[in-house]
Amino acid sequence: MLLDELKIEQDDLKVGDVVYTSHHPNIGVWVSFRYSKMRKEVIQRITPKRTKIVTDYGEYTNRDHFYKMTDELKKQSEIAEAAENICDDLAKIDQFIKKHSYKGIHDEDMLNVKNHMNAVRKILDSYEQE
Repeated sequence: MLLDELKIEQDDLKVGDVVYTSHHPNIGVWVSFRYSKMRKEVIQRITPKRTKIVTDYGEYTNRDHFYKMTDELKKQSEIAEAAENICDDLAKIDQFIKKHSYKGIHDEDMLNVKNHMNAVRKILDSYEQE
């Protein structure tokens, strides 16, 4: 389902409505992802000419879009958030290794990390075979 199909007409909006706004996941400079993160917001104020809409997260103009949430859109938003989390976690691992080397990891934690990394490697290897 396309995001355009879930747009809410701004003339239909009223104070107190729950809407969703689309935000690109932060996964690197000049990198885009196939899905957007959706953020739930509540409309608090609409100017009389409907040129500005204020929500609990910020101000929007009449050029911004608001969406209805569906199960499919919720799943896509979760996937986009997962991509952002993976990117953040990889950066944290890289920073940790640069700062502490592997010396900073306790023996039991090293074995635990190895098991998790093996699971990640299996998933990534499955894409290499395609």
